[in-house]
Amino acid sequence: LKPQARLRAIAAGQSEGPAAGGHGPLGERAPAMSFAVNPSRLRKQNAESEAAAAAKQQKADRERIRRLIITLGDDNKKMVGQIKGLAGALEDDVELHGDLMAETVLECAKNLPMKANVYAAWVARMAEKQPAWANSLLPRILDDLRALLQTGRAVLAQVLLQFTIGLGNCGVIGLNSMCDLLQGVVGLSDGLKQSKGGDLGVYVALSALPFVSAAAHAKAGDKLAGVMQRAEAYMASRDTSAKSLLQIVRTYGTPDRLEALLASLEAFKAAKWCSQVVRHVPGFEPALESKPGLEELGSLGMTAEDVRKSKVRMQVPLMSSQFLTGGSVSDGADDHMALHDRWVLEEYVLLIIETFGKDVDECAKQILRIPVLHPEFEAITIETLFSQMLRLPSPPMLPLFYTRLLGAMMDMQKSTKALVQQCFSVLISRVADLDEECMDVLAEVYAYQLMHNAYQADWSPFIGDKATEQGQRFVRRVLDRLQRLSFHQNLLHRLPENIHVYVPPEPVPASGLSVQLKPEFKEMLGLVKIKDPNDAPVVEFCSKLQRRPVEAAAPEEASAGADFAPTESAPPAEDAGAARDGQSEEPEAKRRRVGEEGAAVPGGSEGEGGAA
Repeated sequence: LKPQARLRAIAAGQSEGPAAGGHGPLGERAPAMSFAVNPSRLRKQNAESEAAAAAKQQKADRERIRRLIITLGDDNKKMVGQIKGLAGALEDDVELHGDLMAETVLECAKNLPMKANVYAAWVARMAEKQPAWANSLLPRILDDLRALLQTGRAVLAQVLLQFTIGLGNCGVIGLNSMCDLLQGVVGLSDGLKQSKGGDLGVYVALSALPFVSAAAHAKAGDKLAGVMQRAEAYMASRDTSAKSLLQIVRTYGTPDRLEALLASLEAFKAAKWCSQVVRHVPGFEPALESKPGLEELGSLGMTAEDVRKSKVRMQVPLMSSQFLTGGSVSDGADDHMALHDRWVLEEYVLLIIETFGKDVDECAKQILRIPVLHPEFEAITIETLFSQMLRLPSPPMLPLFYTRLLGAMMDMQKSTKALVQQCFSVLISRVADLDEECMDVLAEVYAYQLMHNAYQADWSPFIGDKATEQGQRFVRRVLDRLQRLSFHQNLLHRLPENIHVYVPPEPVPASGLSVQLKPEFKEMLGLVKIKDPNDAPVVEFCSKLQRRPVEAAAPEEASAGADFAPTESAPPAEDAGAARDGQSEEPEAKRRRVGEEGAAVPGGSEGEGGAA
């Protein structure tokens, strides 16, 4: 039928065809439904495509915002312009992506310690046009800081508090509320002993004071002095008797970082709170009260009792031992770094290791990018890494991490290679005064260093009259660990002949064991291959051995083992026959006895590997 005739027939009820797109009774395809009959189909497709495009665009916008915030301040020369430009670029995105922006800037402030003041300056620029968004950050800052202190994550709490100090320097929060927060943090140590977490609040609060700008000190100097006085009262009763146990070199009287922090703050005060290491973004002026439209920072909402209940413990590490720069200070050289700048530089290095420790190459880049122009920058950095590596009772990272970090820094900055070699030489010359655990760590790291340096080193301290007893012990430990990284013949080939006496004997496999005489052992050796290994036949053979019965042990072995085996009471005489009759019903493992050669066989029959 023609289409017109078919439609008339359907309307008259003469024949009913299938749904649109199907086939009629004569096998002819029915006409598809037109847009006039089903107009919502196209509209639905258009709506779905528009929703997908909107979701894709929103995802791209979120990635763009995160990338712009994370990379802010990477270029020191264009930092001020980048801050102002990014504030103008993201001003219109606050309505849709304000939460994302707040979350991202807080994560960056906690995990990028070198840019805490940069993000504070950007928030200050955003607060000029979006004060409500800036106010929404303040409760989040307090919640995160409180959570970090309650869980004892002092490093992240330090960086977040530095970011908060930056907000006070830029006028986002008033200096009065900033000082109240510092008082709350230092108050977490009130009445607590050092062993009960007393160092936590004092250390976190005082470590933020070097980042207070000179202008903020000029306006709120009295309140900041009150914070220091409260910390000094805690330090007066602080027990430091265990500090001598943490010395890397016994002859060094290195103070811990909390003691050095108090001394560095006095040096900061003498320098009128100016530093070559701490960078502040220009163009901002602090104030005692918040600007109109901006809220004040709330209280911390945490006390020393909360620290005591949380059982948070914090061990303040020692200052870095001056393996390389100690001579310049004792000689009265005028080009050594000031105490307060040195403390901040070491703090930067430790914070970077803590936050970038999972990526060795990025960690090395961040350390070398610290914006400090000083002749002792590289030497102090190497000293800090070695002191962190040998930290007692245990370093925060494995020795392999510090080896890779030093190697990456030497590859990126060639001038650090001589400093690393010099630091090893100084430590080897003082090996007699080195702590025993530090010697083990140093031996392992020096073995890695030898491999990294193609087995080239200064062997003179271990040869001839210069070879002390402690030096010989050290080089034996080094070569023992080096043999695990290489092999015996390679050491004899690569090392000088006069060092071969310290090389440990070649490790050889055990021989002459009774198990090696068994045919199964020889068959296993044939299956295990070094070249083109295949574990499938080995696993199958082991499974086959496990299914075999166990041979009977020798009488003397059985009697020797009987002295240590648990005793069981013998069954009554009348039950002995019943026990023998029921032997066939028990599992096979319960009916085994030990054969002459130690293999397993069923009781009463000869096994495959030995006699019954």
